[in-house]
Amino acid sequence: MARPKQQRGGGGGKIAGAGLLVGLLGLAAAYFGQCVPGFGVGGGEEPAASAPTPPSKAEPNGEAGDAADALALTVDGERCRQGDGTLQSCADVCAAIANEPKTRKVLVEATRGTHAAVDGLRKCIADQGFVDVVVRVE
Repeated sequence: MARPKQQRGGGGGKIAGAGLLVGLLGLAAAYFGQCVPGFGVGGGEEPAASAPTPPSKAEPNGEAGDAADALALTVDGERCRQGDGTLQSCADVCAAIANEPKTRKVLVEATRGTHAAVDGLRKCIADQGFVDVVVRVE
């Protein structure tokens, strides 16, 4: 007597696999939707009118009055300078501004400095008691 062939349930597994794949693609689209323009779900691009305007190079903080009175420091590699002065150790520059009023804004131009030098100067300025410190790194 011949036994009837049993059919295995291959169709249900394919459907479950396709559902799992669609679910994973949906999660990836939601996760990367903000990173890759035009990918994923979401409201699309914002209107250009709502984009903030970047501050000008002449006025790093966007306020002309404060920029003129601010202490300008520059980090270049491992060395620093105040205003247009000569490069010296960042600790010396930090010590030189110790007598300045703590209410003055400090603008640190750090685009050419090393991370260690910028971080050390920033910590030294904070230890001096300055609270209005802007570090420009881009």
